[in-house]
Amino acid sequence: MKYLNPVTITLVLMFLFFVIYVILVYPEERAQDLNKDYGTQHIIEIKDGRFNPEQIEINAGESVIWINYDTKHHRIVGKDFSSEILEYRESYTHTFEKKGTYEYSSENYPGMSGTIIVR
Repeated sequence: MKYLNPVTITLVLMFLFFVIYVILVYPEERAQDLNKDYGTQHIIEIKDGRFNPEQIEINAGESVIWINYDTKHHRIVGKDFSSEILEYRESYTHTFEKKGTYEYSSENYPGMSGTIIVR
């Protein structure tokens, strides 16, 4: 029986650690970054059957980006706006020009809802 070269073993282990990182760790780190406020753009994550955050306050003229990190597809529907169906990792952006309170939900999952308050 032949033994594997130590360099080969090291390279295989490094590759496996990289794959595990990309699958398990990186998406969570990226999701945390996407929850941050990016000036006039605000991120709402769709994950685990809910919107995160469920309610946000923004200024008129600012945009909201919904990003689907859920395993199910979603279509964002509000009184004055709606998205196409969002598959995993797809996004939808809407700019809110007028002050007011905007309720929205996922068309496919009506109990899943959120609120945008525009100042």
